[in-house]
Amino acid sequence: SSLLAVEQLSPGNAAMGQGQPKMTLEEQLKESKKQVNKAIRELERERMNMETNEKKIQAEIKKHAAKGQMNAAKTLAKDLVRCRKHQEKFIKMKANLQAVQLRMQTLKSTEALARAMKGVTAAMGKMNQQMNIPAITQMMREFEKQSNQMEMTEDMMNDAVDGVMDDGEDEAEEDEVLNKVLMEIGIDVSQQLSAAPTASLPAAQQGVAQAPAEMNLEERLAALKR
Repeated sequence: SSLLAVEQLSPGNAAMGQGQPKMTLEEQLKESKKQVNKAIRELERERMNMETNEKKIQAEIKKHAAKGQMNAAKTLAKDLVRCRKHQEKFIKMKANLQAVQLRMQTLKSTEALARAMKGVTAAMGKMNQQMNIPAITQMMREFEKQSNQMEMTEDMMNDAVDGVMDDGEDEAEEDEVLNKVLMEIGIDVSQQLSAAPTASLPAAQQGVAQAPAEMNLEERLAALKR
C-alpha cells in the first residue's frame, strides 16, 4: 500500500536503525519526496523501454508472419502480451507513487499547520496569563461611572450656561418684535377706519360706530400682549 511505501522510503527509520541522529519530520518528508520522485522517474524509464520493445516485437511478428513462420510469430505474440502487461503494471505503480507523494505533501502541510497552531496556542496562553480579569472588570466599572458623571456634569453646565445667557435680552427683543407687529396692525386698522364712509352718518352715529371699532382694536392689542 501507499502508507507502507512511505514507511519503506522514510529515511528516518534507517537512521534510527543505524544509530544516527533522528531526522525531523520536515527533513524526513523532504528526503522521502526525493526518493519517490526518483522511483517515479525509474518506472517511467522502464515503461518507455517496454514500449520500445513492444514496437520491435510487433515488427518481428509482422516479419515472421510474412514469411509464414507462424510458430515464431505466436511466441513473439506471447512476449508482446507480457510486455503490455508489464507496461500496465508500471503505470499502476507510478500512479501509486504519485498518490504517496500527494499524501506526503498533505502530511507536510498538516505538520506546518500543527506547528503554527502550537505557536498560536502558546501565545494565547501567555496572553491569558497576563490578563487580570478582576482588574479589567473594575476598570470597566470605573469607566462607566466616570462616563455617567461626565454626562451629568455636562448637563449641569449646559443648564448653567442657559441661565446665564437668559439675561432679558431675548425678552426685550420679543417686545420689540411685538411692538412692530402692533404698529403694523394699528396702521392697517387706521387705514380701514379712514377708508370707511362717514359723511352720511350723523355725528352721534359716527361716535357710536367708532367706539366699537376702537374697543375691538384695544381688545386685540391686549390679547397680543398676553
